[in-house]
Amino acid sequence: MAKSLMAPLPLLPVTGNVSKEERGFWGQPDGEGYKPYLHFSLKYRKASARIAKERRLFLVVVASGGLNHRRNQIVYAVVIARNLEAALVAPVLKVNPIWGDESEFSEIFNAEHFKRVLRADVQIVSSLPSEHLMSKQSIENQIPYDVSPNWIRARWFMYLNEESLLILKELDSKLSKNLPLDLQKLRCKVAFHALRFAAPI
Repeated sequence: MAKSLMAPLPLLPVTGNVSKEERGFWGQPDGEGYKPYLHFSLKYRKASARIAKERRLFLVVVASGGLNHRRNQIVYAVVIARNLEAALVAPVLKVNPIWGDESEFSEIFNAEHFKRVLRADVQIVSSLPSEHLMSKQSIENQIPYDVSPNWIRARWFMYLNEESLLILKELDSKLSKNLPLDLQKLRCKVAFHALRFAAPI
């Protein structure tokens, strides 16, 4: 009984003795003429050459909550790192006290794919350089809701340039949904292209 409950779902596309309705259910939805549009502005692309090579300023984000909350916070983390022109350390997943889940980012998400897709947008590193491990670590978790990119830069850009390291937590739903177009596109790129589950999942 337990073994049958753990059987994996069928791989797509579904073939064999299945009805037309079942094939339609599991098939790719009709895009209705809409296509991805991730062409960034010339200004964004020019800045990318510098930002994607950043090795001095680092942003660490601690993502908590359920899987969807963590995923949203990772999306916000990339946008904030880009806005602050910092390298993003692979997000830290806070232990969930309800499930006791101690998984790391690379155990849930495909870390190499994540880095590869975003390499033109922001530098992503697996861990902090050794010189930052013993440095002053101030964790910022008092973040209001619906903050703009301008608020983020006014609050943390100078601090980051002085300390070289910024640690943020409690990011869920804190970033404004009304972002400049390039950052909106980046958010979509992270959510729908960069974040893929690791192979075992």
